[in-house]
Amino acid sequence: DKTIEAYLYHVTGFTRYFAKAPDVLGEEEVRKYLLYIRDEKKTSLSNVKQAYSALRFFYVETINRK
Repeated sequence: DKTIEAYLYHVTGFTRYFAKAPDVLGEEEVRKYLLYIRDEKKTSLSNVKQAYSALRFFYVETINRK
C-alpha cells in the first residue's frame, strides 16, 4: 500500500510540474523532473530514486512504453 501511495504521489507531481498528462510526456521530461526534485526541491537521493522507479513503472508497465 505504501509503494502504491508513493508511486501515485510521484506520478502526480510529475504531471503537475508539466501541467500535462504523463502519456504525452517522454524521456526528456522525466530527466528534467528528476533534476528539478533533486536540485530545486532538495529532495533526498532515495526520494529521487523512488520517483524514477515510479515513473519507470508507469511508462513500462502501465502504458507499455520504454
